[in-house]
Amino acid sequence: MKTDNQYIEMTNKIIAELVKPKWELQKAYNYYNGKRDAEQFRYLEENYGIGNPTSVEFIPLIRKHVDALVGEYLGVPI
Repeated sequence: MKTDNQYIEMTNKIIAELVKPKWELQKAYNYYNGKRDAEQFRYLEENYGIGNPTSVEFIPLIRKHVDALVGEYLGVPI
């Protein structure tokens, strides 16, 4: 039989595995909605001298593909 301390350690380990930064999910959300990530375009400032990379037009190419996949998924019978 396990002690209370062992259960607490196991619980803390499981919670630590579940709680993690969700920057990948945030990045995907931003791609889908056409929001610009300032860090992603920092190389334009550093390498090419473009002062304001946000003035470069951002065309969300991924949105139509995701919408098409979701539409196909919804059409699949359960």
